[in-house]
Amino acid sequence: MPTAGFFAPSARPDLRSALSVMYSTDVVGEMSKRSAERADAVLQATTDLLAEVGYSALTIDAVAARAHSSKATIYKRWPTKTALVVAVAAKLGPIDIPVLDASHTLTQTLTAITTAVRSLTVGRFGQLVLALDDAGRSDPAVMTAVEEYLAAPLHLAVGAALDALKQAGRIDDRADTSLASRIMLSAIVDRALARGDVVSPTELQSIVREWLVPVLAPQRLGTRTPGPTAGPG
Repeated sequence: MPTAGFFAPSARPDLRSALSVMYSTDVVGEMSKRSAERADAVLQATTDLLAEVGYSALTIDAVAARAHSSKATIYKRWPTKTALVVAVAAKLGPIDIPVLDASHTLTQTLTAITTAVRSLTVGRFGQLVLALDDAGRSDPAVMTAVEEYLAAPLHLAVGAALDALKQAGRIDDRADTSLASRIMLSAIVDRALARGDVVSPTELQSIVREWLVPVLAPQRLGTRTPGPTAGPG
């Protein structure tokens, strides 16, 4: 007589199949984790080498050695050096531009914003930005990536910070924040990229006090802000 209930032949669990599914799921998860770790190691190695030796001297051999990876593994995911550098640009992340509260003066607030912008041109990150800019001059794909993942977000972040000040009535309501953002980036970032000349803290104060504050500070009707006699940088 056929057996009924949970232990009927047709209802008996296939333990071997169940273990196989569990094992396969664990293996796939572990492989994905290892793959992500290897990818991170390769991108970190590429980032470090770009900052250290620049784009032209960067080689896949050096990246593989630094990442303790094989060239075959790298080429499987990034078939060219360009693809690898574009991936590095894509991981630069959001740009953090601070907006100090109203307990700070406009000069202090604009100094904090311009200092954050200047930080992108100094130290290891500054070397990386210079290397990416250099790469973009000879490789349109890298130039597009730098624009998409660094230049455009930076312009938007600075513009958003200035918009927040405008909405709070801390800068003139007629101020063109997009134009002010571009001028600020030109005076600080473009100068570093074009001339390899980083704006000093003293020069930064001059840009803020002599250019930005006079132009952006709220103006009374019927008054005119005197402009500086020479451009920054």
